[in-house]
Amino acid sequence: MKNNVLKCSFLLSCTFLGAVIGAGFASGREIAEFFLPFGKWGILGLFTACFVLAFCFYAVTKTVAENSIKNTYEYLEHIANPFFAKIIYVFIYAFSFVLLCAMTAGSGALFKQMFSLPYIFGSALMCTVCGVIFYRNIYGILNANAYLAPMMIFGIIYIGIISLLDTREAFSDFGGIAQLFVSSLVYASYNSVGIICVFCEMGDMLKNRRTPLLSAVMSGIMLFAVSIVLFLVLLKFKDDALTLELPLLKIAGNASLFYTVLMFFAMLTTAVSSLFSLIKFCSNSFCAEKNTAVYICAFAFLCSLMGFSEMVSKVYPVFGYIGLFLIVYSGVKFVLDRCNKKSKSLK
Repeated sequence: MKNNVLKCSFLLSCTFLGAVIGAGFASGREIAEFFLPFGKWGILGLFTACFVLAFCFYAVTKTVAENSIKNTYEYLEHIANPFFAKIIYVFIYAFSFVLLCAMTAGSGALFKQMFSLPYIFGSALMCTVCGVIFYRNIYGILNANAYLAPMMIFGIIYIGIISLLDTREAFSDFGGIAQLFVSSLVYASYNSVGIICVFCEMGDMLKNRRTPLLSAVMSGIMLFAVSIVLFLVLLKFKDDALTLELPLLKIAGNASLFYTVLMFFAMLTTAVSSLFSLIKFCSNSFCAEKNTAVYICAFAFLCSLMGFSEMVSKVYPVFGYIGLFLIVYSGVKFVLDRCNKKSKSLK
């Protein structure tokens, strides 16, 4: 029984890392945007963000397990009244569209930085491949994340070890504790949307009461460890990290081609997952036609012309600030539920 709990907790932790470590994280763009401006103090921000994400993971999985929740909407109805549940539900799918746009933009930046091809080439390629996958019903591509996440973690650690052997001094700016705290919460809040979407569908793996806590602890530790390695690498190469759209590709050196392939497929699986969820939402809400995929991809292509780094720095924080309501509300609801259960048991 103990081995089963450990195995299940580890698998859930890997799924958690797959949900958080997307192209924005693995490219170094998110870490550079939200934590690097604070210099070495960014480590404190990373710890705060990892703790908040781990707590959010625990709150979601514990609630799903105790209330036999089967999907995202059931979870939203549990933590909020039907009216607000619908609003949050729409917000979640709006963020799915933002992710699709970001992955399209990221593909454009990838081909431009790595192969000096026009930005629109990579963006158009991503949209085209997503459309082909949808029309050919190649659903197996979604399972690739199970293999890509560990490989990307290995890639980050490998590049980190090689890069940290460099003797260059790391810079040490400080932008204020309050700003750092807000930046950490914004980063955690938009990432929590993905955690809610993924783990509300995984009730079957949460039957043991110890699994949510153990997997949350493992997830927090693993995410913080990978984040620290990536942060220290970016800290040593701040000029590239703060100016390039995909800084880790430049830092990777000889491993950049291998990492380019990994990142493209990571972007692709995220984009396809977002596209499928959007089509499902449109079908359920508006009786959408099959050509909906073409319209969504075309609109995503146009929005992607904003640029990958611009989306991470301007659009992600907007959803992060809105998402703060979601994680605060769900966190408070979770704590209140625990207190009510404890008081009832004492009576």
